[in-house]
Amino acid sequence: AIGDCVHAALARLADRPDSVADAIYLESLHPEWRALCIAQGVPLDAVPDCITEATNRIQVAVNDPKGRWLLGPFEDADVESEHTVLLDGKLVRVRFDRMFVDAGVRWIVDYKSTAFAGHPSGQLDLAAEVTRYRPQLQLYRRVAEVLWPEPVRTALYFTSVACWIDLD
Repeated sequence: AIGDCVHAALARLADRPDSVADAIYLESLHPEWRALCIAQGVPLDAVPDCITEATNRIQVAVNDPKGRWLLGPFEDADVESEHTVLLDGKLVRVRFDRMFVDAGVRWIVDYKSTAFAGHPSGQLDLAAEVTRYRPQLQLYRRVAEVLWPEPVRTALYFTSVACWIDLD
């Protein structure tokens, strides 16, 4: 549920340089986030914590220079865009969290809302996360290469720790 709240907020903030994620704006999203949490079965007494964590992650992202860049206006930019192509004789449907063209390169970025506080070392295990998500981003790359002529690059952006991982 936290991830869906974060995705919804980042989608609203993308390509809107005049939008700011101040406390008033984020508070205006709370009713939508509450509904998302409840729809996903989050117990009512846990909804406030979910909303607080989502708010914290948005603030982390917008206070990070790479996070602000990622949300900035770009050529042919889109959020939560769905695409269906034929790959290896099968229809494949994907959803890109963030896509844009910058300096002639099409970027496909996948937001990850993984919390690392519970990790034994308290640290992000980058190698494990890259291994875990690389196949997903490789599929995204293949889909994008079918649809657009630009070179494609893929990246992960971890909202809980403002960490950008370029997979190419």
